[in-house]
Amino acid sequence: MAGIPCSSRSTATCCRTCLARWHDIPAELGYVVEAICLWIVGQAEADAAFA
Repeated sequence: MAGIPCSSRSTATCCRTCLARWHDIPAELGYVVEAICLWIVGQAEADAAFA
């Protein structure tokens, strides 16, 4: 786990195995990437609303 920020380890978001084990998020890479992309788009839209 070297190089992984402490916050991702403490929230069990450091890897696909932890996402599946602790958050019931499927460990398939495509699902994880899609979820992250949706979050990024949501953040960008929220930021644009305040611009």
